[in-house]
Amino acid sequence: MNIKVVFQNLKKSEALEQVVTQKLIHTIEKFPRYGKASASVYVSMDNSPRHAGADVFSIKLVMTARHESPVVLKKLGGNPYEALAILNDRLQDVLNQNGDRLRQSLRQDQRARRRLEKWGGPDRTAA
Repeated sequence: MNIKVVFQNLKKSEALEQVVTQKLIHTIEKFPRYGKASASVYVSMDNSPRHAGADVFSIKLVMTARHESPVVLKKLGGNPYEALAILNDRLQDVLNQNGDRLRQSLRQDQRARRRLEKWGGPDRTAA
């Protein structure tokens, strides 16, 4: 797993970089299909120069893996750790959904093959 952390509009923090890396690796290790994925994480602080108010921190994840569609997530929070927790929860949901979708399509293909074998279909071995 290759994770690159980029800080935008924010001072680089080794502690934050380690926390981001550890949390994402911990989550992604639960899904073996994404073992060799590469990810870029953009940590930024957004505030308005015209309006007073609290700063908003955002974390954006762009993850690509071979034979998988890219995963792009962006979450906001009052501090970077809150944004990371929200992103981490959503990442786990998205990876679970991707696995469910793949498992469902494989089962559907297996059912179709069994149906063809049972009721006789076009002979695919003759080709």
